[in-house]
Amino acid sequence: MERGRIEDTKKKVGRPSKYDPEMCAIIPEMFKNGESIEEVCRDKLLISKQTCYDWMKKYPEFSDAIKEGVGISEAWWHTLGRAGAAGKASINPAVWIFNMKNRFGWRDQVDNTVSFSDDGGEKIDILGMVSKMQKELHDSKGD
Repeated sequence: MERGRIEDTKKKVGRPSKYDPEMCAIIPEMFKNGESIEEVCRDKLLISKQTCYDWMKKYPEFSDAIKEGVGISEAWWHTLGRAGAAGKASINPAVWIFNMKNRFGWRDQVDNTVSFSDDGGEKIDILGMVSKMQKELHDSKGD
């Protein structure tokens, strides 16, 4: 008997997948109140976080739906932060900032410029000058 035929006659083992492509149409709406992927998986899709990430790799339409939902969730958090800044909502700014950093990749902007002024006049960007000199040195070695 050929190997391929033996494999064809084997029964599938394990529980059947809960994945249904039709769920992709309603997934983005599941994030409308700022929910996280973990909350949507656990409370609405009734799957584990790992299953969600596995499906995102396996089914592009599922991945797109989750990404759209995360965008909706981020927009909800933006709205909340703006309302808090305007005094229209009571929020804890530190919690809000940590949420944005941890869930949506926000980070503090770091100013890496070093400058000085010897006579109180025009400032000199030292790091910019060093970067320019390094580029010129690199370019001259290539000639």
